[in-house]
Amino acid sequence: MRRVPGASVIGFAVLRTRRMSVQAIAIVVTSLVLAACAGTNSEPAAQGYNDADVVFATQMIPHHEQAVDMVQITEGRELSPEFAELTQAMKAAQTDEIGLMESWLDAWGVDPDTAASDHMAMMDDDSMGMMSDDDFASLQDAAPGGFEAMWMTMMIEHHEGAIEMAQDQLADGTNPDVSALATDIVAAQEAEIAQMKAMIAAG
Repeated sequence: MRRVPGASVIGFAVLRTRRMSVQAIAIVVTSLVLAACAGTNSEPAAQGYNDADVVFATQMIPHHEQAVDMVQITEGRELSPEFAELTQAMKAAQTDEIGLMESWLDAWGVDPDTAASDHMAMMDDDSMGMMSDDDFASLQDAAPGGFEAMWMTMMIEHHEGAIEMAQDQLADGTNPDVSALATDIVAAQEAEIAQMKAMIAAG
C-alpha cells in the first residue's frame, strides 16, 4: 500500500480530536449528573428564604413543643380509644415537623435559641393559642370525667394559633418548602379541630 505523505500526522490529529470530543462529552455528562444530584439534595437555604420564613420556623417550633407537652399530660391516663389515637397522632406529626424546621434553621445558619428569644416577644402580644402555666396546672388537675373535653378545648385554641401562624407564612414567606409545611399544617389542624369539636359535642 502506498503511504500518503502526512497521513500519520492527519491520523494523529483526527485521533486527538476524537479523544478531546470524548473528554468534552464526559465533562458535560458529569456536570449534568452533579447538577441533578445538587437539585435533588438542595437545602431550603439554596431556594431562598426571608424573615417571614424564619419567624414561622422559630415560633412554630416552641408552639409544637408545647403541643407535645400537652399530649404527654394525657399519657398514663384512662382514655377513650379515639382520643388516645388522636393525641398520639398529633405527637408523632408535630415531633417530625419540629425536626424538619430545626433542619431548616441549621441550613440557614440561624441559632434557634437566639431567634426564638427574638421572635417570641412578637407572640406575647397575641399568644397564638399558647397555654399558660395556670392552664397546664388546671389540665393536670382535671377530674377524669372532664379531662378529655378540657384538653380538646385547649388544643382547639392552640391549633387555631398555629393555623394563624401558618397563614402568615403563606401570605409573606418565600421559601417553597416552608410554604408546603404551612399548607400541610393548616389542612391537618383544621381537620383535627373539626374532629375534636365533634368529639366534644358527642360527649
